[in-house]
Amino acid sequence: MSPFGFGPPEDNSNSGNNSGNNSGNSSGNGENPENFDLNEMMRQMQSEFQKIAPQFGFMNPATLFGGGGQGALPKEVIREVAKSFIQANGSQPIGANDQAKCEEAFSIANTWLDQATLFPMVTPDHAAISPLDWLNTTIEGWHSTFEPLAIGLTDAVSKLVEEATAAMQGESSETAELAKAQLGPMSQVLRGFIGSMLATQMGQTIGALASASKGAHDAALPITASRANTANHAGAKPSLLPQVLRKFGADLEIPETEIAIFFALREVAMVRLFESNPWLVAYLKAAIAEYGKGIHIDLDAIQRQAEETMRNMEDAGQDFNPQNPESFTIALNNGLFTPEESPQQAAALEKLETALALIDGWVEEVITLAAENRLPSLAALSELLRRERVSNSPIQQLFKALFNLEVSPKRIREATFFWHEIRTKRDLENRDRIWAGILPTDKELLDPIGFLSSTEIPDDLSGLI
Repeated sequence: MSPFGFGPPEDNSNSGNNSGNNSGNSSGNGENPENFDLNEMMRQMQSEFQKIAPQFGFMNPATLFGGGGQGALPKEVIREVAKSFIQANGSQPIGANDQAKCEEAFSIANTWLDQATLFPMVTPDHAAISPLDWLNTTIEGWHSTFEPLAIGLTDAVSKLVEEATAAMQGESSETAELAKAQLGPMSQVLRGFIGSMLATQMGQTIGALASASKGAHDAALPITASRANTANHAGAKPSLLPQVLRKFGADLEIPETEIAIFFALREVAMVRLFESNPWLVAYLKAAIAEYGKGIHIDLDAIQRQAEETMRNMEDAGQDFNPQNPESFTIALNNGLFTPEESPQQAAALEKLETALALIDGWVEEVITLAAENRLPSLAALSELLRRERVSNSPIQQLFKALFNLEVSPKRIREATFFWHEIRTKRDLENRDRIWAGILPTDKELLDPIGFLSSTEIPDDLSGLI
């Protein structure tokens, strides 16, 4: 997957000193790359994408450049890109045998989890699903979860145009009108381009996830329809992907039944948590929205990044040629159009990382309690899953590409310790009741009992008067 990063750029402190005053456009034809004309590049970019778009079914020029009424994040681009990835890897239909095996695994998982959490049972509608089924089940959730990021980006583009137009007010009326005429189309191109690039990025990741997810909620995100966002829907339901489970266990000396039960435990625990705490959906979306609202595009900084990108490409022997669409991909991967991260965004990312770690840590604590003395391969499967998620996790790649965020294994271990300590020092009810109140910060993960004490109301309030 080629990242289209929105995180902080690398330190290019010297880039601003090399902008120069030479004339010429940045290209791969030997001209000086240091005078980079962003307006000209955007014009050429639109023209070239309109030429190459027919080669790709999902690359509709109207969608790419703000048309088609698809909003800030075109959902159909996400769907079609993901679908093409899934079809390339194959999506096997679900047979009666797969359904029966997965239903049995969920029945066992629910029985064990009844003794490990207070959150009630959620039974599956379709215990087994194919990768294409998974895409259709989760696409609405993916779109609604990450749309605030796209809105933040496109709003930042609009603000950029407003600032540039305002700066022209002191110029002659003819100059100001000319600037408006140029900046308006550039804003539309940028808005559509960024939204479509973000949708394409997500489509690639979701397509990869479909071939790696053992369950519908393997990403530890509430991405299936739930009571929190669909009033007429019965709620999120657990499902397993037998095709992926078989691939995962192909080289393992672990019975297929144990693998299915292990991932059924994870899936059911996740769904119980989300369905019993629907506010979590809004909480995660709010953190992403906070990050999106903090996006500010500095045109001068982008100009410097563009110049630096062109120099880096030239040093690496990679020509930037507007007639070659691959040049745009290379430029994007080298940091073009990368907004700087603000303190507001850093705080939102910390909130998001801690919440994701708490979800993952709670699931690990719950299934360990439920299956430690029942599932012989529990420790081995847990370790395999940790290694897989650290080394080759599409969801980690998505968060790194979109936010420069990596949910560290250390943070997940701290969250698992937090939930374990609450249960062993207090009880299971105290552990699960935390989800109905204020979640701990990253620092409070290291002091579970201190956190619990700070949130409890003392029996005797007389000392407070």
